[in-house]
Amino acid sequence: MNNTNLYKIGLILMLVINGVLIFMMLRGPKMPPPNEGGLMEKISEKLDLNEEQKKKYFELALDHSKKVAKLEAEQRKMVKDYFDNLKTNNSAGEKEVLAQIESLEGDKITVTYQHFKDLKSLCNESQLAHFDQIIADVLRVLVSDQKQPNMPPRNR
Repeated sequence: MNNTNLYKIGLILMLVINGVLIFMMLRGPKMPPPNEGGLMEKISEKLDLNEEQKKKYFELALDHSKKVAKLEAEQRKMVKDYFDNLKTNNSAGEKEVLAQIESLEGDKITVTYQHFKDLKSLCNESQLAHFDQIIADVLRVLVSDQKQPNMPPRNR
């Protein structure tokens, strides 16, 4: 077998493999939406919310998600601007930008606190018995020191 035949076979094999991979990506299982089966569902199940409560809770959760996403986008931009000052050696206004970043972090905490306060107001007496445990679980997630799973390790 000479080299040109070997290259032809290798090329055809790679084309077939790429075709199969493309087909699998297009026809494969779809990823669930981010909140499907996620935290909202778990909280709803633990509190044993009825259908009307679920509807109100999911509306509250959607509103909360939008508010937090907006604040996080603003915060990312501010942090980028803050560190861009290193490139330009512009130290004027550093403290003001840092104060704005801190303010946005406080706003996120306030929005989240209000969200859970609103959720608590939806609960009846029997559901309130489970509410403290849910807050404890949420706090573990909010204040955990664990890195996001999609972050690469630092020792690379």
